[in-house]
Amino acid sequence: MPIMTTLRRCSRFTTVLALAGALVTSGACNEFLAVDNPSAIQAEDLTDPRYATLIANGVVGEFQPMFSNLAWWNGVFADELYNRAVFFEEGLIDQRNVTETNGTFSTFLYGPLHRTRWLADDGAARLKEAMGDTATRDLRLARVLAYGGYSYLYLAEMQCNSPIDRSAPKSPDELVALAMARFTEAVAVATAARAAQPLPTTATALGADSIRFLSLIGSARASLYANKATEAAAYAATVIAQAPANWEARVYYSATRRGRTTGSGIA
Repeated sequence: MPIMTTLRRCSRFTTVLALAGALVTSGACNEFLAVDNPSAIQAEDLTDPRYATLIANGVVGEFQPMFSNLAWWNGVFADELYNRAVFFEEGLIDQRNVTETNGTFSTFLYGPLHRTRWLADDGAARLKEAMGDTATRDLRLARVLAYGGYSYLYLAEMQCNSPIDRSAPKSPDELVALAMARFTEAVAVATAARAAQPLPTTATALGADSIRFLSLIGSARASLYANKATEAAAYAATVIAQAPANWEARVYYSATRRGRTTGSGIA
């Protein structure tokens, strides 16, 4: 039998087998890519009031490790800390030679900052939709706004400019203005949450005070950055006059790296 004829028959036979296999597969698994993860929250449910606490906790949970990395790498950048790691990118941070190609900076600083910022903005919008009119006195919204304000403030302090949600790069002054807007709203919501409590010593009332003081400190810090010393002093004076003597804004974190196991940082 000629070789070419044999090859043609083999080719036709292979094609028939492939078609038969495809038919069997499509009949048995016509929705092969349709999967269901029972633990996942569907997009349409993200404005369900039942998930309000989860949304707020997500922002806090993203902020905590971000803040520890921020404190670490800023300390290295300013020669307040020494980093003896062998990664060449880390040495460049110590030399203050940080470009957009520095993977350590983008992975441990820039990326986490923007994730926290985005989660705070997205969470605030979802909480307002989910809670309706009650959001204006909901402590969870106040907390999300306060952490979002600090994220914008840190971006202003650490970046020459930074895009927001694919916008044109915003200047530090613009980022500070965005931070101030969130601090101001956080103070208003926390104040309303405090006023809605029947007793001044309830956990929600105390939490509202804490978030309000945290936001006022953020406002003072942002005002200092904007060279508005009088406004900064006024915000700080409010905290000094109203906060308990032992009050402090504290962010707890846990890390596995040597020398950074467990501790706290003042926000």
